[in-house]
Amino acid sequence: MVSLKWWEDLWLKEGFARFITSYAQDHGVITDRRHGDHELQLIMRGYYAGINDDKFRFTKPVRQKLKDSYGAAAMFNNLSYAKGSWILRAVLKLIGEANFQKGLQKYFKTYRLKSADFNDFTGCFDKITSTVSVRDFMENWLNEPGFPMVKIAKDKHKEISLTQSRYTPKGNYKTNQVWLIPVNFKSNAEPSTKYKLWGAKRGRHIFSKPFKWYVHDTHSAEFAIYLYDENNMKALSKELQRNPKVLSDVQRTVYTLNLIENYDNGRVSTSTFLDTSRYVYRETQGDIIERWTLALLHFKNKLFLPENRHNFERYFKHVLIAHIEYSMKKEIQETKDWNVKKYYKWMFYFGVRWRVPAARARAKRVIRHFLSGKHVNIVYLSFVLRVYRRIRRSWRRIFHLLKWYPRSIHEYQIILSYVCHTEDPKQQLYILNFSITSQIMPRAIKRKTVCYVASRNPELTWRFFKRNYGYYFSMYGESQFSFDALLACVTENLETRRDYEDVKRFFRNHSTGTGSAGLKRGLESIRKNMAATKRESSSQRKTDYDEIFRKFIKTLNSGELSG
Repeated sequence: MVSLKWWEDLWLKEGFARFITSYAQDHGVITDRRHGDHELQLIMRGYYAGINDDKFRFTKPVRQKLKDSYGAAAMFNNLSYAKGSWILRAVLKLIGEANFQKGLQKYFKTYRLKSADFNDFTGCFDKITSTVSVRDFMENWLNEPGFPMVKIAKDKHKEISLTQSRYTPKGNYKTNQVWLIPVNFKSNAEPSTKYKLWGAKRGRHIFSKPFKWYVHDTHSAEFAIYLYDENNMKALSKELQRNPKVLSDVQRTVYTLNLIENYDNGRVSTSTFLDTSRYVYRETQGDIIERWTLALLHFKNKLFLPENRHNFERYFKHVLIAHIEYSMKKEIQETKDWNVKKYYKWMFYFGVRWRVPAARARAKRVIRHFLSGKHVNIVYLSFVLRVYRRIRRSWRRIFHLLKWYPRSIHEYQIILSYVCHTEDPKQQLYILNFSITSQIMPRAIKRKTVCYVASRNPELTWRFFKRNYGYYFSMYGESQFSFDALLACVTENLETRRDYEDVKRFFRNHSTGTGSAGLKRGLESIRKNMAATKRESSSQRKTDYDEIFRKFIKTLNSGELSG
């Protein structure tokens, strides 16, 4: 066991742990396949997560000098884990597995039960190999912030030109940084070459044979964004549509991540992006299909412009059908991430709309299951409620679901989004009253219910809030964030002078507890609303909310209220 001399080399501990896990999986030492192909997972979790954290202008390097241990907590980030593991994997590819194992053995033997740092670690490898300076390579990547973008263009029938600069989302940030990048290219005419280090602003690579398309080959040994010329991307797109296996799973994954990142920042045209997506209906790797689906749904507003709409619907349908077939084999219930579940919901909706047989068959089963009084998977709940509302045509039936159906906060939110859509003041009071009488509704959802109704009918909500202020104060008064947010959402949509004075008068006689900041925001919002709308006084409103509220209280006291 080797410990660290100081916190600046935390990457050597955490990055090494992640790297050695993937290295053990490479050699069959670890055979747990619950998460699929381990090398693809390394790219998805490591490469992609690390690049997302390292691409901004003011990011810090992996190694940072610390005077004391107070700043050590900030070092536990994606750069230490993802970028650190990538650098070790790149060293493995550069010097070869035999030399890498010798370097590790020397390192563990020399510093067993001792502390070591960057110089100690790299010194062990430089004594083993003379072809590559491990110290120079690792120092270049660990002590400099950011990472490069490599622009590649075809010059001649056997030659391509390379240009590197620091990558930033909105244009390149001009610096004199030059990275030592391991490069390795593959074309349709010849297989991959050996890795070699390229460390200049500009460079060239010469193939031995003429080629139609080329791609930077990788085996998780890169940490850069590659931007190919449009002609090469179109040629590669046609080749992938004929045979996706022309690139390995890892190569297709990295190419997809590069393409999505470059399109997001306007460096790739929409036609090229959509044209490449056409191959996905022949894709067999589920992680790549999922990444394409997430990307197309994420960019749907940008892609759904009039000039792109026809191509988007035509090409996206291929991706969708492929993803539906994949997800129907792998049960959606296995997906635990709620953000991913939202995309499954969109996928399912479009699948039914475009009459994909697997999706339509699943929809019929789910609807029958729901109408028989049973729970359905949360991914389908919004779709089923939309159908349920059309069949039953009753707000009260959906409202009644709140009493027995929800088993989680997400299910409460989905049903409330339908229930709170009403504009009927009486129904809005039913919802508010249920939120304070329910014994099973979570505290967070009770607060959100008030905010939902307040966004549609702020005056009625304010009157209900005043009447039940003691309940809300006892529930949220000790929680600064909750009561602060509650007071803000209850008051911020009011827009008359009468309401403004009423709020001030009420809180002269009642404590704001921990919500004084929220009340201040609410009063400021009311002043802005008054200045913007210049409405008549609330006594001249067409809707008499005071009368509606009195009738509701009378109904409540007589016991006539029912779900």
